[in-house]
Amino acid sequence: SLADWISGIGSVSAAGVALYLADRQRRENTAKVEISQYFTSDNLTIDLVSTGEKPAVIKGLFIRSPHAKKQMLLNRSPLLGYDKIIGRYEYGETKRLLIDASFFPSIAFEVEHELGSKNFDGLLLVVGTATAEFRVELNADFLHALRKEAAEE
Repeated sequence: SLADWISGIGSVSAAGVALYLADRQRRENTAKVEISQYFTSDNLTIDLVSTGEKPAVIKGLFIRSPHAKKQMLLNRSPLLGYDKIIGRYEYGETKRLLIDASFFPSIAFEVEHELGSKNFDGLLLVVGTATAEFRVELNADFLHALRKEAAEE
């Protein structure tokens, strides 16, 4: 009968809406990290901010080549703030890594040798957490500075 059909369609619709809402809540109830980059001729500043409802546990900060499928660790000595980048971030917590211009030549050399290419196009800044990765393109002005350093070698 018509009433049975309407009841069945209503039940299927209610189940679909319930699944959609549960999936949306699951996606929103995760760790999220916002990555900001600020370049000057003196340094590159990278700020990591926890913006998710769950705390983010950061495992590493990397420069990755999508072409070569390789990456290099960025959070290491002697970069300023490297020791504070790794760890648990509560909601709204910000941590900063500063790369002084005096390290640009060594970073250019490492990118070239560890990633196996002088092609710095498309390099990504990747934040690895316990549950996900967050990627942004590496600052264009910083890439230009790296290219300049690589050309001078």
